[in-house]
Amino acid sequence: MGSDASETTKTDGSGKRWWREVGGAFGDLGTFLPYVLGALTVAGLAPQGVLLGFGVALLGSGLFYGIPIAVQPMKAVAAVLLTTPV
Repeated sequence: MGSDASETTKTDGSGKRWWREVGGAFGDLGTFLPYVLGALTVAGLAPQGVLLGFGVALLGSGLFYGIPIAVQPMKAVAAVLLTTPV
């Protein structure tokens, strides 16, 4: 019983459980999308700049640290952008 249960939850770092990362990415997208839409509509920023800037920042930090990065820092940036008068 113990070995079967632990085998289903272990990850060996080889990418066998990549669908968990995909699921997490869609979960983060659901919370991040309203901030992006707010930045586009309230602040009047170009969609290419917002999405490219956030994407490059997430990829760069993920490559630098070697781990997946959550979108919480980007949500903080979007919150400051939406609450600061232009």
